[in-house]
Amino acid sequence: MDIVDIYAGYTTTDERGSLGDVVCYSLDKRIAKNLVKGKGFYGGDGRVEKIHSIKMDGFYFLLKQKEPITETQLNKSIEDATKKALDKLTEEDKKVLGLK
Repeated sequence: MDIVDIYAGYTTTDERGSLGDVVCYSLDKRIAKNLVKGKGFYGGDGRVEKIHSIKMDGFYFLLKQKEPITETQLNKSIEDATKKALDKLTEEDKKVLGLK
């Protein structure tokens, strides 16, 4: 299992370069850039984005980011969301729900 950078080529759907459909995936950025020529908005070039992936048994699993998050970070996010939701409740609401 290896972490590998791949390049995804996309169509663009407007003058701001918003991403549309995937045109290609490539291990070589130049190849991806070549494959998106003319695939952009009004015949312009599409966009190429670098994506981190895990290569395992001939498959590439696309990652949102290269660095993993820890269980502590995940639990902190859940705790923060819970606290934010509870802060919206009145004391009476908390009593009715059996939280106090």
